[in-house]
Amino acid sequence: MSTVKEQLIQNLAPDEKQSRCKITVVGVGNVGMACAISILLKGLADELALVDADENKLKGEALDLLHGSLFLSTPKIVFGKVPIWSGVNIAGVTLKSLNPAIGSDSDKEQWKTVHKQWLERC
Repeated sequence: MSTVKEQLIQNLAPDEKQSRCKITVVGVGNVGMACAISILLKGLADELALVDADENKLKGEALDLLHGSLFLSTPKIVFGKVPIWSGVNIAGVTLKSLNPAIGSDSDKEQWKTVHKQWLERC
């Protein structure tokens, strides 16, 4: 027999599922936003992450997408600086599993320096 609470309160929203597919778009210029919108319209990802060096432009574009996201199937849109994509998958393999020291001072490939150079050029 159900309780009074179960009879009165019904969960109408589906439980939020764990993200299985995250796509990161680096750069929110014309091409980056065209890609982001295409990804959202086709429902290719459970989570879309936007990254750009220009924080004001990034915030504006992300808020525009969030405003329209009520009509889309992608439940999560996030944005921020470069560290947001440090755990990204490339062809199903996380960068951290390929190089556990990535982004740290002990990284032999010096990806931390590459990130800094990229940000300086933007």
